[in-house]
Amino acid sequence: MKIIFVFLAILASVLAIMLIGLLIYNLEIMSIIAGLTFGLVVFYLSKKSSQEKKVIQFTFLVTAIVLAIAAYKFIFDKNEMINTNTLQITKNRF
Repeated sequence: MKIIFVFLAILASVLAIMLIGLLIYNLEIMSIIAGLTFGLVVFYLSKKSSQEKKVIQFTFLVTAIVLAIAAYKFIFDKNEMINTNTLQITKNRF
């Protein structure tokens, strides 16, 4: 059970990293929440059995970094749609 949640936490963190480069980076918030949730479940399960927590800490670290980058992009990046009909395409002639 613990291995499944570890895999899901790592998968959610990697998915968040991949989504951060896209223009639809608002979708990565769901992946960040899933990564943190699965990480907390694994942390709780490993706390009972007192096993090693290095993978869980790495997952939390990656998810926190992605969350910080997402917050930065949400605050400072202006994703504006432009009207493509007003753009004029010119052909360069040599």
